[in-house]
Amino acid sequence: MLLPSNFLEKEMRCGFIVSEKRKKIWAIQLELLEKFDEFCKEYGLKYYVFYGALLGAVRHKGFIPWDDDIDVVMLRKDYDKLCEIGPKIFKYPYYFQSPNNADNNLYYTGASLIHEETTYLDTTVKNNVSNHWGIQLDIATLDNVPNNIKMRHRQYKQMKLFSMLYSIHMRKWNSFRFFGKIMKIPCMIFFTLFPVSKAPIYIEQIKRKYHHETCFMIGDCSHGLQFYKNDFEGIVYLDFEYIRIPVPSGYKRILMMLYGNYMDFPSPEQQFISEALLNGYISEPDISYTAYKKIIETHAVSNKVTAQKRQNNYVKNYPEE
Repeated sequence: MLLPSNFLEKEMRCGFIVSEKRKKIWAIQLELLEKFDEFCKEYGLKYYVFYGALLGAVRHKGFIPWDDDIDVVMLRKDYDKLCEIGPKIFKYPYYFQSPNNADNNLYYTGASLIHEETTYLDTTVKNNVSNHWGIQLDIATLDNVPNNIKMRHRQYKQMKLFSMLYSIHMRKWNSFRFFGKIMKIPCMIFFTLFPVSKAPIYIEQIKRKYHHETCFMIGDCSHGLQFYKNDFEGIVYLDFEYIRIPVPSGYKRILMMLYGNYMDFPSPEQQFISEALLNGYISEPDISYTAYKKIIETHAVSNKVTAQKRQNNYVKNYPEE
């Protein structure tokens, strides 16, 4: 991707300083979106840029200054085709990951297009350095939501409970406070009876439960969000940094449902430097996660050697003075 000459320069946007590192992360996200867009056009798949990136396109004509990722959504038919052919098409440095082709220790239950020459590491997850942990384009599916409100609540509660159990099970013991550690024990027992490798597949089954029914709403069941299906019947293109992106034709109502008065700016206290810093993520646009793994392993060995030296020194029999 050819970047504008000054794109990576540090700058002030909306009173927020966008660092050179954040600009590099933006550039990787845009590169991933470009590759994903080329793929979708070649195979006739429809997608929409969504969530914070959609808000950024409308309010900022680009990234929200204090945000650093792009989310896209697809309807179930297009998403299933993507998951079928994506792993065969994307080649290094790009890697397509979904519950259908991931290792048993997959933490996220959606799909992602990952840049393998970068690092985006969740330090709270068990075995975190053995996954594909590059900067990623997150891809969610929008599924039919039942018209009956009771059925809708039942589906969401089922999804929320199982996702919570899975999330707790996959996180490290020391990432929890006291209550979380208490909750982790029954999760460990549950997943000795239920194969943990099947959990992402089961979560997908909950999402697609009403796939063949006639519904007027669709939703991202993982987050308990629902939208009018007819808001996704068309696509319009909006400016986003130096490109144009596809968004749902009913994006204004969607943004109202997501954020309320979406053109209002949050207070400075709400403008987080990065959600990643709050949740234990490490983001490095210039280091691959495999190289970062070696750094972590070397650091761990070094710490072990240092600890042994200190122990040997502490128990050494020094003569009295």
